[in-house]
Amino acid sequence: MRCTERAELPGVLVKAASVRCGEPLHDGWVRCDLAAHEDGDHFGLVDSLHRGHALWAKWGDGDVELVEQPDCDVAQPAPARDGCCLFARHQGGHTWEAGGEER
Repeated sequence: MRCTERAELPGVLVKAASVRCGEPLHDGWVRCDLAAHEDGDHFGLVDSLHRGHALWAKWGDGDVELVEQPDCDVAQPAPARDGCCLFARHQGGHTWEAGGEER
């Protein structure tokens, strides 16, 4: 099951992300894309950047921040072979293991 925590990016981060991604964000809300978890930071995908990297919102008990992360390079076992849609060295299961709705 996927984490259900959400966060709203402050206006200054919406502007920074829009510049970084090369187009305006639709809104400043992100949902944690990790598997359900009780401890640790939350990470919500903002947008893809250059090949193999993405911009993520990271939050926990404090403020939200933007972090660039390399993509997770783990693929689902055969026959599916779908790639994980999270970042490298993420906590919890890969996207096909976490379940929940698709992005």
